[in-house]
Amino acid sequence: MTVVVDLGCHHHPEHQGASQDSIARLIERYKPHTLYGFDPHSQLAAGVTVENGTEVYRVCEAAWIMDGETTYAEAGLSSSVGSGGDPVTCIDTARLIREVFEFYADDDVVLKADIQGSEYAVLEWLITTGAIKCVSYLLVEWHPVDGWEARKAAILERMTCPVEEWT
Repeated sequence: MTVVVDLGCHHHPEHQGASQDSIARLIERYKPHTLYGFDPHSQLAAGVTVENGTEVYRVCEAAWIMDGETTYAEAGLSSSVGSGGDPVTCIDTARLIREVFEFYADDDVVLKADIQGSEYAVLEWLITTGAIKCVSYLLVEWHPVDGWEARKAAILERMTCPVEEWT
């Protein structure tokens, strides 16, 4: 069985039913029993639902490298974490992944990261802490930021699970 962690879940009213609706796409592809979606965007409809047999938890928090608060800036449906803006609650992604892995010990953990340039810091943190070893499969959208090509190459070199580009 499978559990999915969707960082940057893009489940805003404007995205429902569209290709940007990552929750619907991930449920269709993996048919997980549980999906956790994280996104600090103000339009996220946080809460718990059941969609096509999957229990979906939407959490209005930023995936980051620590628990607490960080900054967050919105520009329409785009956003950036940790680089200025308003304070938002953030979650230590390494701790989250470990907890999901321990709770669902017999299941595959699929991680999707489409977090507007924050994927580099978060994935580097998962590698540094060893939490990446809890991930069975990684889907990631690589956003071009300063030095992104070298950071992407370094991340991929140290990856312990299959990686697929998310688009």
